[in-house]
Amino acid sequence: PADESSLTVPEPTTSEANRAKQDSAEARLMIDSVHDYAVFMLDPNGCVLSWNIGARRILGYEDREILGSHVSRFYPKEVQKMEPERALGLASDDRRYANEGWLVRRDGSRFWATVVIEPVRGADGADIGFAQVIRDTTERREALEALRKAKDELERRVEERTRELHALNAELERLADTDPLTGIYNRRGFLPVAKHELARSARYKTPLCMLCIDIDKFKDINDTFGHAAGDIALRMVVRQMEAQLRAGDVVARLGGDEFALLLLETDATAGAKVATRLCEEVASAVTPEGCVDFTVGISVGVAQWQSGETVDALLARADAALYRAKNRDRSGADAVWW
Repeated sequence: PADESSLTVPEPTTSEANRAKQDSAEARLMIDSVHDYAVFMLDPNGCVLSWNIGARRILGYEDREILGSHVSRFYPKEVQKMEPERALGLASDDRRYANEGWLVRRDGSRFWATVVIEPVRGADGADIGFAQVIRDTTERREALEALRKAKDELERRVEERTRELHALNAELERLADTDPLTGIYNRRGFLPVAKHELARSARYKTPLCMLCIDIDKFKDINDTFGHAAGDIALRMVVRQMEAQLRAGDVVARLGGDEFALLLLETDATAGAKVATRLCEEVASAVTPEGCVDFTVGISVGVAQWQSGETVDALLARADAALYRAKNRDRSGADAVWW
C-alpha cells in the first residue's frame, strides 16, 4: 500500500471549477434580479464590498461612488455615528439584527426601511463580514400611517358623537323633568329630589318643610285677561318663590297653577313665616311692562315632615293645609294654613 504521507488532494477538475463558477454566477444573477431589496456584502468594518442592482435602484448611487464606502453613509446625520456601529455590533453578538428606521438616498431624501444584518462565516467558521438587506417600506409605512389617522379620526368622531348623544340624552332628561313654561322642576323631576332630601333629613335628623302653593282665582285671570296673562301670573309666582329660596331648597310646578316648595332644615313655624312673606311678595308684585295690569294672590299650605313619612304623604298633608287656607277668609295671614 502507498505511504499515507504520499497522499495528495486532487486538484478540482475543469468540470468542477466550471460548476463552481456557474453556481456563483447563478447566485449573483439571483441577487441582482431582486429589485425590491438592497443586498450588500460588507467587510468586518462595515464597508461595502458588493451590492445588487436593487441597492443601486433604492439608494441612487453608482458602484464607483459606494463600493469601499462605510455603510454609515446611508444613515441620517443625527444617527450616523452611533446607529451603524451599534447595528453591526448587535448582529455580531446576536447573530442577527433587525430594525426599522429612516435611511438616506444619494439625493438626500429620506425613506423608511427595514434593515436586516447577519454575520457571514468563512470556510474556517470565523466571521469574515456581514450581509445586509434593506427594503424600502415607505409606502407601507405611509399606508399604515394613513390607516392609523383614519382610525384615530373615526374614533374621534365616534367619541364626539357619543358626547353629543350623552349631552342630548342629558338635555332630554332635563326637559322631561322641567316645566317648559317656568323652567323649574315638574312633578316628575321633583319627586325623586324630594325623596332624596327626606332620606337626608332622616339620616341627619334635621327638620324639613313642604309648602303647597296655589294661585287664587287663576281661572278668572285666564278668562278676564287671556291665557297669556295666566302664563305671566305663573311666572310671577315662580319668580317670587325663587327669591325666597336658599341653597338646596327645591321648587316645582306640580301641575296647572299648583306649586310645591321644599324647604330644607326648616320646621313648620319657620315654614309658615316663609309662606306669609311669599304671599305678601306675590301680592305686591307688578306685572311686566307692556302687559295688562292685574294682581295675583296665592294660598299656601305648610306641613313639616314627620319621621317615616313618604313624599306622597307629606304632599298630601301640605295639600290638605292648602285646601283649608283657600277656604278661609283671605285677609292677612289667613292665606297660610299649617
